Amino acid sequence: CKGTDVFAAGVGLYVLLCGRPPFNSKSNREVLERTARGQYSMVGAEWDEISEEAKDLVKKMLMVNPDDRLSCEQILQHPLIKQLDDEVDDSSL
Repeated sequence: CKGTDVFAAGVGLYVLLCGRPPFNSKSNREVLERTARGQYSMVGAEWDEISEEAKDLVKKMLMVNPDDRLSCEQILQHPLIKQLDDEVDDSSL
């Protein structure tokens, strides 16, 4: 798993949580510039019901600098993933 994979998965998670891409714009150039700057928003009605843990995971996956981004191993240890894993384990009893 590479940093680019984590970033791409972060974009996918963002879309799954709120229904729109994080670096949305009318022009491709602006999308690329926003992506390079890591400029996105988690404000609005679609984010009101999203947990702080989910927002934290997305933020850490969308870090522009790959050295600051979570690794795949760190994602698996993130509180959100641990919580979801526990919920799956509990429901299978």
